[in-house]
Amino acid sequence: MSVLISGSSGYVGKNLVLFLRESFDVIGVDSVPDSTSTDVVIDLRSEASFSQLDQYEYSYLIHTAWDQRSKNIYKNSLLLSKNLFAHSVKKKIKGIIFLSSSFSSTTANIQYTRSKLEIENLLFDIEIPFVIFRPDMIYASDEPKILQQISMMKMGLAICIGKGMSLRSPTHILDL
Repeated sequence: MSVLISGSSGYVGKNLVLFLRESFDVIGVDSVPDSTSTDVVIDLRSEASFSQLDQYEYSYLIHTAWDQRSKNIYKNSLLLSKNLFAHSVKKKIKGIIFLSSSFSSTTANIQYTRSKLEIENLLFDIEIPFVIFRPDMIYASDEPKILQQISMMKMGLAICIGKGMSLRSPTHILDL
């Protein structure tokens, strides 16, 4: 079985590529080159770029890509997702896993939140079965923030977010 992972140079995408390659044929795509996790460097915002993917067969898409660098996060993330979903329909894939965010269920009116929610809605308009994951916080055991928190807990300190009223539900990268 083959899986295409978008955003393969990002934190989540890269970890998923490296983990899933042990059991599946994985094709990593991203606009940012990464020799360990990205097989195809492609601008997913450009429909013309998708000809680069025509040579690959994949049955499933794990969509982790989003624009985190420009001033147009909403517009660019939506465009790259529309293009990716259209290509997946053309390829007649079996399923899509979209990595969204728990923040998409909030009323926060920021580009990140709005783009995640709108991409979720796009999935309902295509004829491909899908699963949406909305993790709160994704971590790996080698992530500096987590290592700092673990060392604090070992010293007997409690970690408090904000005024202590916020509940967080961390998800380990390999539990996705």
